[in-house]
Amino acid sequence: MDTVKLKQARQRKDAMMGGFVWIAAGLTVGFYFGSSGTSYRTA
Repeated sequence: MDTVKLKQARQRKDAMMGGFVWIAAGLTVGFYFGSSGTSYRTA
């Protein structure tokens, strides 16, 4: 493999990992606030 393909693959992998981390964080926060009762919900 040449360095250009290797660099692109690494960037794509980093982007996927970053997206996975953000999704996991969003689900964790949503689950925490959703399961901790209605005191946090104003609507």
